[in-house]
Amino acid sequence: MVLAVPAAAEVWSGWVGIARLTGFGMVSPLPGIWPSLHLDTSITLPVGVEAYAAYALRAWLAGEDAVSLRARRFARWSALLSLALGMAGQVAYHLLAGAGVTRAPWAITTIVSCLPVLVLAMGTTLAHLLRDDALAAQAARGPGVPDPPMAARRSSARDRRAVVRTSGQDRRAEPSSTEQARLLAIRLATAGKPVSRRALRRGGIRGSNQALNRLAGKLNAELASRTAPTETLIT
Repeated sequence: MVLAVPAAAEVWSGWVGIARLTGFGMVSPLPGIWPSLHLDTSITLPVGVEAYAAYALRAWLAGEDAVSLRARRFARWSALLSLALGMAGQVAYHLLAGAGVTRAPWAITTIVSCLPVLVLAMGTTLAHLLRDDALAAQAARGPGVPDPPMAARRSSARDRRAVVRTSGQDRRAEPSSTEQARLLAIRLATAGKPVSRRALRRGGIRGSNQALNRLAGKLNAELASRTAPTETLIT
């Protein structure tokens, strides 16, 4: 809190200041319906940009089994972009305020006006990626199986890392994340694509050709065992 409160106050004031210099201010969002309602749009920048940066940082730094490689990569780059935009906004405001400018140049106004739309696009994309990861994880566990506690997931991850560290041969032979490979296999099966060594490697799974072939066979067997009862009933 000691670190966050002064930083939040400064960031908030900077965004509100640059918003007012670029034309944000009081508007009537419901004219003809609720004419007395007024909204100061200056608050949209600090809420949107900084809230998304925190949202993306949380997804980027989540446990290795909680977020897929694709979602983690998007969260990382979008979080860095949001932080860079936040820093640029603070610098622009203080430079304009120090120079006594009352209206920002058109280039700054253009960039600042696009920020709410950019934040909406990034937030929606990340939310869909995280939802796909949650659905894939639930499908991997099977219907009716609750989400394991965070402590159990962390313990399982530590156990896997310990096993990998104990043997250099196992580290070279096995891919980096079996759980990530299972999630990828479910996505491939849902799309009607086979689980192969090349598909695993394109999905970010690392390992030797022999290890990836062995893993692909294991995943295909797991998927076949899950679908076998359904196929029997249909027959």
